[in-house]
Parts: sequence; structure tokens; C-alpha cells
Amino acid sequence: MTDWKLPWSASCLCGRVQMRVTAAPMVTMACHCRGCQKLTSGPYSLSLMLPASGLEVEGATEIGGEHRESSVHHFCAHCKNWLYTSGIAGGQFVNFRPTMLDNASWIVPYIEILCEREIARRGQRRETQLRKIPRAASISRADGWLRTRRGEARMSVDITKTHRVHGGTLAHAHHQSAATGTKMTFSVFTPPGEGPFPYLIWLSGLTCTEDNFTTKAGAYGAAAQHGVAIVAPDTSPRGEGVADDAAYDLGQGAGFYVDATQAPWAPHFKMESYVTRDLIEMVEGNFNLAPKRSISGHSMGGHGALTLAMKHPSLFKSVSAFAPISSPTRCPWGEKAFGAYLGPDRESWKAHDAAWLIEQGKAKPFDDVLVDQGLSDQFLENQLKPELLEAAAATFGQKLTLRWHEGYDHSYFFMASYIADHVAFHAARLA
Repeated sequence: MTDWKLPWSASCLCGRVQMRVTAAPMVTMACHCRGCQKLTSGPYSLSLMLPASGLEVEGATEIGGEHRESSVHHFCAHCKNWLYTSGIAGGQFVNFRPTMLDNASWIVPYIEILCEREIARRGQRRETQLRKIPRAASISRADGWLRTRRGEARMSVDITKTHRVHGGTLAHAHHQSAATGTKMTFSVFTPPGEGPFPYLIWLSGLTCTEDNFTTKAGAYGAAAQHGVAIVAPDTSPRGEGVADDAAYDLGQGAGFYVDATQAPWAPHFKMESYVTRDLIEMVEGNFNLAPKRSISGHSMGGHGALTLAMKHPSLFKSVSAFAPISSPTRCPWGEKAFGAYLGPDRESWKAHDAAWLIEQGKAKPFDDVLVDQGLSDQFLENQLKPELLEAAAATFGQKLTLRWHEGYDHSYFFMASYIADHVAFHAARLA
């Protein structure tokens, strides 16, 4: 279609917000994600993707929904109609709700996304189905939304090598992340069998890549025995144009599994969004995995596992950690990283502090939290402070299994000694 007869007029339910569409849409689409189902109180949301400059808005609006920088939901301040979503592809596009148009009778979605979460319905024509949101389907940031291949069914993943191990398959791969705006690397072990398999996400510590766990932890024998897959992502964004620091405990290799809000980190250091959104959608769309997952990690990754599980309990069946940074608001590593990534407001840091979250009851969805700690760990007293987890669990009445191990340090030799216990712990809850 070339003759769009622009502009189009639109308004909210009460009429206090008036809008004009002045640019042709890129695509019409329907999204079946749980977020859109909840925002619309319906089976899906309809969108017109427009250039940000192609939507004019007059009237009082307010922000609601998920409050993410990458998808900011705008509502009428009076009638609370969901009007549009900004921040798409770095702010260059908006997803406009076409039901606000004075004439919406012509709207038919060309693309439908996250169809695996579709609520059954009849009578709606679809031309193209996408199983996942096309964040990385042959695209990069803004231009990608325009050049996504029609009919693309999965996010694009490049598998660089594979190995046979314990009867299963270990794949090393990378993909383009919308959250970080960079290429992200990871490994996936799938056990022998037909699948789809429940899986464990493993988060590594400071200075690590995905290779540290992949090559040193010795987890795949236990994973094969229990029929559990394991996904291990990198610890931060990397590459040209990504901010870094000369110190080992800040910047590349030290993402701390938070979404940075401060310069120069904010553009790429979005590790919370990456793990809880991009990584999950990508591996479930491209590997033989079921939407049943648990999370674990070591040191900085143990902090990440604990906090992400408590902040996103609907995503994970269980959580465990080895030698976690238990309260980053009260240790040098955490104070340095949070000050840089999140800014000087220490109160805002608490949302990323495992001990504080447990004390607030955020671990309640989990029947137990398993933590292993070596007594010869050189970081035990100054950085890790697992006694703060114990105190928080006692305050709230949360079950916490904290196991102390004489003679073990902070290395992967410690994890290799007890990783089978953690795999079994998660397998029982993923069954």
C-alpha cells in the first residue's frame, strides 16, 4: 500500500488525548505475550509500528505498565487507555495502538509474535506467525525492525561449535541482544533424549565468560543423569563501543546482573533484562528447551541468581548459589559497582541486594534456597558475608540451606565438588 491518505486522527476513550499519525506504518502486528494480555485484559495487543516522529500527541498522558526504558507504555491520564509504547529500537519507533484511530476497521496484523502464548480464538486472519519477538532476526537495533525477514520464526543464533559430552550436546553460540545492543555469547548443554528439557541458567562471577563454567564446573554428567539442560551466558556485554574500566571488578566481565542507569554504562549494561528476557526467549526459541527453568551462579553470579529469582519469581522454579555476594550494598565490590551502574542513591540499591530481598519476603515463592560456602574462601569476610543471608532468612522465616565446607576456597574446584548436588536440587523442582 502506497496511498495512506495521511494524516489519521485518533483519540483515547474519554477524548482528552488527541493524536495524529503523520507517517506511514512500518508493519501491523499482534503480540500474544503475557504482558500485553495483562495490559489489554485481552488475548493480545494490536500495534502499528511508526517512526517516532510520525505520531503527534496532545493532552495529558502518564507512564504505566512495566516502566522499562526500552518499552515505555503511555496512557491517558484520565481514562487510562493504553495509547502507545515508546523507546522501541533506541527510541526511533513507537508502537501505536491502532484501536485509538477514528477508523480502525482496516487493521489486520501482518505479523503475530509470541504465538506459543496465544489464548485460543477464532476468526482472526494471520499472514505471518513468529514464535518469538523478532529482536535479533537478521537485524541490528533500529534498522532491524525494518529489515526483519518475513516469516522469520526464531531469533537468529549462530552456533560456533559443538561437542558431544555425557551423551548430550554442548553448543557454543552467540546472538544479537536487544537489551545490551551487542553480540552476546553463551553455551547450552542439552542432555540425551527427546526433550523438550527443563533447564538451569548458570551465572558466572567477576572476570568470567561463559567458558569458565562450561569447561571447569563438571556439571554435565549430573545434568545428563537428571535430564536437565544448562544455559551459561557471558557476564557482561563486550566489544567495540562498550564502556569498560581498567579494574577487574567494573565494566566488561563485571555486569553485576543489573540494568545500569548511569553513563557511560547505561547504553549496554542491561544484564537483568538480558538474562530475564532476551536470553530466555532466545534459548527457548532455538534449542530443545521447555519453558521450565531454574537459576544458579557463583560469586557475582550467585548474587545475580538470588536477586533475579526473587525479583522475577514467576520465571524460575528454584534458586541456588555458590559463595554469593550476599549483600552488595554492604561490601566493597557491590558498593563500587552499584555506585557506578545505579548512581549515588543507596536506597535504590536495595532492590538488587539478596539479603535485603529475603528479609522483605521476596524469597517466599521458593520452598528452599540452597547456598554452599567454602570456609577457606579468601573473600568470605570482606565481600561475601553469607551470615547476612542467614540473618535475613531468620528475620522473615525463610528456609535457607546454607552449607559450610571446611578447606574449600573461591575457585571452580569448590563448585566442581558440589555442583551435582545443585543440579539434583533443581531437577527435583523442575520435575
